[in-house]
Amino acid sequence: MPEPDRSDDWWKRAERRAVRTDRRRRIGRALLAPFRFVLAPRSPATVAVTVLLAVAAVLAGDYLWRHPDQLTDRFAAAHSSPPAPVTDPFVGTPAYDYPSGAAGIALPAAHAVGGYSAATVRTALTAVRTVLVRGHLERRMLVDHDESALLAALARDSRHRGHELVHDGVFGLRVADDAELTGQRPRVKGSLTVSVTHQQGTGYLTVTSNVVWAYAFRHASDPVVVHDKLVFWYVTGDHLAADSRGVWVRDVHSYLYAMDCAASDHGLLKPAPDIDPSAKPGRGADDGTAMYDPKHALAVSNDCR
Repeated sequence: MPEPDRSDDWWKRAERRAVRTDRRRRIGRALLAPFRFVLAPRSPATVAVTVLLAVAAVLAGDYLWRHPDQLTDRFAAAHSSPPAPVTDPFVGTPAYDYPSGAAGIALPAAHAVGGYSAATVRTALTAVRTVLVRGHLERRMLVDHDESALLAALARDSRHRGHELVHDGVFGLRVADDAELTGQRPRVKGSLTVSVTHQQGTGYLTVTSNVVWAYAFRHASDPVVVHDKLVFWYVTGDHLAADSRGVWVRDVHSYLYAMDCAASDHGLLKPAPDIDPSAKPGRGADDGTAMYDPKHALAVSNDCR
Protein backbone atom coordinates (compact mmCIF):
# COMPACT_ATOMS: atom_id res chain seq x y z
CA MET A 1 0.00 0.00 0.00
CA PRO A 2 1.32 3.50 -0.76
CA GLU A 3 2.45 5.50 2.26
CA PRO A 4 -0.30 7.90 3.37
CA ASP A 5 0.27 11.55 2.60
CA ARG A 6 0.18 13.55 5.85
CA SER A 7 0.96 16.93 4.31
CA ASP A 8 -2.75 17.80 4.11
CA ASP A 9 -3.11 17.20 7.87
CA TRP A 10 -0.22 19.57 8.56
CA TRP A 11 -1.84 22.31 6.52
CA LYS A 12 -5.16 21.82 8.31
CA ARG A 13 -3.51 22.10 11.73
CA ALA A 14 -1.64 25.23 10.64
CA GLU A 15 -4.87 26.79 9.39
CA ARG A 16 -6.65 26.10 12.70
CA ARG A 17 -3.80 27.70 14.66
CA ALA A 18 -3.95 30.79 12.46
CA VAL A 19 -7.73 31.11 12.95
CA ARG A 20 -7.43 30.87 16.75
CA THR A 21 -4.65 33.47 16.87
CA ASP A 22 -6.54 35.85 14.60
CA ARG A 23 -9.71 35.40 16.70
CA ARG A 24 -7.92 36.45 19.92
CA ARG A 25 -6.28 39.40 18.16
CA ARG A 26 -9.59 40.70 16.77
CA ILE A 27 -11.43 40.36 20.12
CA GLY A 28 -8.66 42.32 21.86
CA ARG A 29 -8.92 45.16 19.35
CA ALA A 30 -12.71 45.31 19.67
CA LEU A 31 -12.63 45.49 23.49
CA LEU A 32 -9.89 48.13 23.69
CA ALA A 33 -11.73 50.65 21.53
CA PRO A 34 -14.38 51.77 24.18
CA PHE A 35 -11.73 52.12 26.89
CA ARG A 36 -9.62 54.42 24.74
CA PHE A 37 -12.67 56.67 24.49
CA VAL A 38 -13.25 56.55 28.30
CA LEU A 39 -9.70 57.68 29.03
CA ALA A 40 -10.06 60.90 27.02
CA PRO A 41 -13.50 62.47 27.69
CA ARG A 42 -14.17 65.88 26.13
CA SER A 43 -16.81 67.29 28.52
CA PRO A 44 -18.53 66.58 31.89
CA ALA A 45 -21.55 65.30 30.01
CA THR A 46 -19.34 62.91 28.13
CA VAL A 47 -17.99 61.48 31.40
CA ALA A 48 -21.42 60.19 32.42
CA VAL A 49 -21.87 58.59 29.03
CA THR A 50 -18.45 57.00 29.13
CA VAL A 51 -19.11 55.46 32.57
CA LEU A 52 -22.12 53.70 31.09
CA LEU A 53 -20.05 52.67 28.10
CA ALA A 54 -17.40 51.27 30.39
CA VAL A 55 -19.93 49.14 32.27
CA ALA A 56 -21.41 47.94 28.99
CA ALA A 57 -17.96 47.16 27.65
CA VAL A 58 -17.10 45.05 30.70
CA LEU A 59 -20.33 43.08 30.38
CA ALA A 60 -19.85 42.68 26.65
CA GLY A 61 -16.25 41.66 27.14
CA ASP A 62 -17.18 38.93 29.60
CA TYR A 63 -19.78 37.59 27.17
CA LEU A 64 -17.45 37.69 24.19
CA TRP A 65 -14.63 35.92 25.96
CA ARG A 66 -17.07 33.11 26.74
CA HIS A 67 -18.62 33.20 23.24
CA PRO A 68 -15.80 34.36 20.91
CA ASP A 69 -17.44 32.97 17.78
CA GLN A 70 -20.21 35.58 18.04
CA LEU A 71 -17.77 38.41 17.42
CA THR A 72 -15.51 36.47 15.08
CA ASP A 73 -18.32 35.59 12.69
CA ARG A 74 -19.79 39.11 12.65
CA PHE A 75 -16.42 40.78 12.34
CA ALA A 76 -15.43 38.47 9.50
CA ALA A 77 -18.67 39.20 7.65
CA ALA A 78 -18.20 42.97 7.94
CA HIS A 79 -14.45 43.05 7.38
CA SER A 80 -13.68 40.19 5.03
CA SER A 81 -10.12 40.02 3.77
CA PRO A 82 -9.36 40.40 0.08
CA PRO A 83 -8.93 37.08 -1.75
CA ALA A 84 -5.49 35.57 -1.57
CA PRO A 85 -3.47 35.64 -4.78
CA VAL A 86 -3.65 32.51 -6.93
CA THR A 87 -0.59 30.37 -6.29
CA ASP A 88 -1.77 27.02 -7.66
CA PRO A 89 0.13 26.50 -10.95
CA PHE A 90 -2.63 24.23 -12.25
CA VAL A 91 -5.37 26.88 -12.08
CA GLY A 92 -6.83 27.49 -15.53
CA THR A 93 -5.82 24.07 -16.86
CA PRO A 94 -7.76 20.78 -16.98
CA ALA A 95 -5.21 19.34 -14.54
CA TYR A 96 -6.61 21.55 -11.77
CA ASP A 97 -9.41 19.00 -11.31
CA TYR A 98 -7.13 15.95 -11.52
CA PRO A 99 -6.03 14.04 -8.40
CA SER A 100 -2.55 14.58 -7.01
CA GLY A 101 0.05 11.88 -7.42
CA ALA A 102 -0.71 8.17 -7.55
CA ALA A 103 -4.35 8.76 -6.58
CA GLY A 104 -4.97 9.64 -10.22
CA ILE A 105 -4.14 6.12 -11.46
CA ALA A 106 -7.41 4.18 -11.55
CA LEU A 107 -7.09 0.41 -11.13
CA PRO A 108 -9.88 -1.86 -12.35
CA ALA A 109 -11.41 -4.54 -10.20
CA ALA A 110 -9.35 -7.71 -10.49
CA HIS A 111 -11.10 -10.57 -12.29
CA ALA A 112 -9.82 -13.87 -13.61
CA VAL A 113 -8.82 -13.60 -17.27
CA GLY A 114 -7.29 -16.01 -19.80
CA GLY A 115 -6.46 -18.67 -17.24
CA TYR A 116 -4.98 -16.19 -14.75
CA SER A 117 -6.68 -15.98 -11.36
CA ALA A 118 -8.09 -12.79 -9.90
CA ALA A 119 -5.31 -12.86 -7.29
CA THR A 120 -2.65 -12.99 -10.01
CA VAL A 121 -4.33 -10.14 -11.88
CA ARG A 122 -4.42 -8.08 -8.69
CA THR A 123 -0.70 -8.73 -8.13
CA ALA A 124 0.07 -7.70 -11.71
CA LEU A 125 -1.90 -4.45 -11.38
CA THR A 126 -0.12 -3.55 -8.15
CA ALA A 127 3.28 -4.34 -9.67
CA VAL A 128 2.64 -2.15 -12.73
CA ARG A 129 1.33 0.67 -10.55
CA THR A 130 4.60 0.53 -8.61
CA VAL A 131 6.57 0.83 -11.85
CA LEU A 132 4.53 3.88 -12.88
CA VAL A 133 4.93 5.61 -9.52
CA ARG A 134 8.67 5.04 -9.41
CA GLY A 135 9.14 6.18 -12.98
CA HIS A 136 6.88 9.24 -12.94
CA LEU A 137 6.40 10.51 -9.39
CA GLU A 138 9.39 9.74 -7.19
CA ARG A 139 12.04 12.41 -6.68
CA ARG A 140 14.96 9.99 -6.98
CA MET A 141 13.98 9.34 -10.60
CA LEU A 142 12.63 12.76 -11.57
CA VAL A 143 15.27 14.95 -9.95
CA ASP A 144 18.17 12.71 -8.93
CA HIS A 145 18.02 10.66 -12.15
CA ASP A 146 18.49 7.52 -10.05
CA GLU A 147 16.82 4.68 -11.94
CA SER A 148 17.72 1.91 -9.50
CA ALA A 149 14.33 1.72 -7.77
CA LEU A 150 12.50 1.81 -11.10
CA LEU A 151 14.57 -1.01 -12.57
CA ALA A 152 14.22 -3.03 -9.36
CA ALA A 153 10.45 -3.10 -9.97
CA LEU A 154 11.01 -5.00 -13.24
CA ALA A 155 11.79 -8.67 -13.76
CA ARG A 156 15.54 -9.16 -13.40
CA ASP A 157 15.93 -10.33 -17.01
CA SER A 158 14.07 -7.19 -18.15
CA ARG A 159 16.25 -4.64 -16.36
CA HIS A 160 18.91 -4.24 -19.02
CA ARG A 161 16.26 -3.36 -21.59
CA GLY A 162 14.62 -1.06 -19.06
CA HIS A 163 17.94 0.74 -18.56
CA GLU A 164 18.25 1.28 -22.31
CA LEU A 165 14.71 2.67 -22.52
CA VAL A 166 15.40 5.10 -19.65
CA HIS A 167 18.44 6.51 -21.40
CA ASP A 168 16.56 6.68 -24.68
CA GLY A 169 14.15 8.99 -22.84
CA VAL A 170 11.06 6.83 -23.40
CA PHE A 171 10.74 5.03 -20.05
CA GLY A 172 10.68 6.89 -16.76
CA LEU A 173 10.89 10.67 -16.58
CA ARG A 174 13.82 12.93 -15.71
CA VAL A 175 13.78 16.68 -15.11
CA ALA A 176 16.49 18.74 -16.80
CA ASP A 177 19.21 19.95 -14.42
CA ASP A 178 18.47 23.61 -15.17
CA ALA A 179 14.72 23.25 -14.46
CA GLU A 180 13.02 23.09 -11.06
CA LEU A 181 9.72 21.56 -10.06
CA THR A 182 7.46 23.45 -7.66
CA GLY A 183 6.34 21.98 -4.36
CA GLN A 184 3.05 20.92 -5.94
CA ARG A 185 2.72 17.21 -6.57
CA PRO A 186 2.06 16.29 -10.22
CA ARG A 187 -1.58 16.05 -11.21
CA VAL A 188 -2.49 12.69 -12.69
CA LYS A 189 -5.39 11.19 -14.61
CA GLY A 190 -5.48 7.77 -16.21
CA SER A 191 -6.17 4.08 -15.80
CA LEU A 192 -4.90 0.54 -16.21
CA THR A 193 -6.53 -2.18 -18.28
CA VAL A 194 -5.93 -5.93 -18.30
CA SER A 195 -5.88 -8.34 -21.23
CA VAL A 196 -4.07 -11.44 -22.47
CA THR A 197 -1.61 -11.34 -25.37
CA HIS A 198 -1.04 -14.60 -27.25
CA GLN A 199 2.37 -15.16 -28.75
CA GLN A 200 3.87 -18.43 -29.97
CA GLY A 201 1.21 -20.43 -28.19
CA THR A 202 1.59 -18.67 -24.84
CA GLY A 203 -0.89 -16.25 -23.31
CA TYR A 204 0.85 -13.39 -21.49
CA LEU A 205 -0.98 -11.39 -18.85
CA THR A 206 -0.88 -7.84 -20.23
CA VAL A 207 -1.41 -4.61 -18.30
CA THR A 208 -1.70 -1.39 -20.31
CA SER A 209 -1.46 2.05 -18.73
CA ASN A 210 -2.95 5.17 -20.31
CA VAL A 211 -2.12 8.16 -18.12
CA VAL A 212 -1.69 11.93 -18.36
CA TRP A 213 0.89 13.46 -16.01
CA ALA A 214 1.09 17.24 -15.47
CA TYR A 215 4.19 18.76 -13.84
CA ALA A 216 4.39 22.29 -12.44
CA PHE A 217 7.73 24.08 -12.81
CA ARG A 218 9.00 27.26 -11.21
CA HIS A 219 9.04 30.31 -13.47
CA ALA A 220 6.74 28.59 -15.97
CA SER A 221 3.30 29.78 -17.00
CA ASP A 222 2.01 26.31 -17.93
CA PRO A 223 2.59 22.79 -16.62
CA VAL A 224 4.52 20.33 -18.75
CA VAL A 225 2.18 17.54 -19.84
CA VAL A 226 3.21 13.96 -20.55
CA HIS A 227 0.65 11.54 -21.97
CA ASP A 228 1.96 8.01 -22.25
CA LYS A 229 0.63 4.55 -22.95
CA LEU A 230 2.83 1.73 -21.72
CA VAL A 231 2.27 -1.96 -22.36
CA PHE A 232 3.60 -4.41 -19.77
CA TRP A 233 3.66 -8.16 -19.56
CA TYR A 234 3.41 -9.74 -16.15
CA VAL A 235 5.24 -13.04 -16.44
CA THR A 236 4.52 -15.66 -13.80
CA GLY A 237 4.64 -19.41 -13.35
CA ASP A 238 6.69 -21.91 -11.38
CA HIS A 239 7.91 -23.45 -14.63
CA LEU A 240 9.84 -20.23 -15.40
CA ALA A 241 13.20 -19.17 -14.04
CA ALA A 242 12.93 -16.74 -11.12
CA ASP A 243 14.82 -14.03 -13.06
CA SER A 244 12.16 -14.11 -15.78
CA ARG A 245 9.19 -13.61 -13.48
CA GLY A 246 7.76 -10.15 -13.00
CA VAL A 247 7.07 -7.04 -15.08
CA TRP A 248 8.43 -6.63 -18.61
CA VAL A 249 8.15 -3.43 -20.65
CA ARG A 250 6.79 -4.36 -24.07
CA ASP A 251 5.77 -1.09 -25.76
CA VAL A 252 5.79 2.66 -25.13
CA HIS A 253 3.91 5.48 -26.87
CA SER A 254 3.80 9.07 -25.63
CA TYR A 255 3.70 12.77 -26.39
CA LEU A 256 4.73 15.89 -24.49
CA TYR A 257 3.05 19.29 -24.40
CA ALA A 258 4.32 22.74 -23.31
CA MET A 259 7.86 21.39 -23.12
CA ASP A 260 11.27 22.69 -24.16
CA CYS A 261 12.09 21.06 -27.48
CA ALA A 262 15.85 20.84 -26.99
CA ALA A 263 15.46 19.22 -23.58
CA SER A 264 12.87 16.75 -24.85
CA ASP A 265 15.28 15.69 -27.59
CA HIS A 266 17.51 14.44 -24.77
CA GLY A 267 14.66 12.73 -22.96
CA LEU A 268 14.39 15.44 -20.29
CA LEU A 269 11.49 17.47 -18.91
CA LYS A 270 11.69 21.25 -18.97
CA PRO A 271 9.00 23.91 -19.50
CA ALA A 272 8.81 25.68 -22.83
CA PRO A 273 10.46 29.12 -22.93
CA ASP A 274 8.56 32.14 -24.21
CA ILE A 275 10.52 31.84 -27.45
CA ASP A 276 11.79 28.36 -28.28
CA PRO A 277 14.36 28.38 -31.10
CA SER A 278 13.99 24.61 -31.39
CA ALA A 279 10.25 24.82 -32.10
CA LYS A 280 8.59 25.14 -35.46
CA PRO A 281 7.01 28.53 -36.29
CA GLY A 282 3.43 28.75 -35.09
CA ARG A 283 3.92 26.12 -32.41
CA GLY A 284 1.37 26.38 -29.60
CA ALA A 285 -1.24 28.26 -31.63
CA ASP A 286 -3.90 25.57 -31.07
CA ASP A 287 -5.93 25.14 -27.90
CA GLY A 288 -3.85 22.87 -25.68
CA THR A 289 -6.59 21.75 -23.31
CA ALA A 290 -7.22 18.64 -25.40
CA MET A 291 -3.65 17.52 -24.71
CA TYR A 292 -4.61 16.93 -21.07
CA ASP A 293 -7.21 14.33 -22.02
CA PRO A 294 -6.23 10.64 -21.66
CA LYS A 295 -8.57 9.93 -24.58
CA HIS A 296 -6.48 12.09 -26.91
CA ALA A 297 -4.77 10.15 -29.69
CA LEU A 298 -1.09 9.52 -29.04
CA ALA A 299 -0.20 10.13 -32.68
CA VAL A 300 0.32 13.91 -32.75
CA SER A 301 2.29 16.19 -35.03
CA ASN A 302 5.81 17.05 -33.95
CA ASP A 303 6.05 20.77 -33.21
CA CYS A 304 9.80 20.67 -32.67
CA ARG A 305 12.30 21.15 -35.47
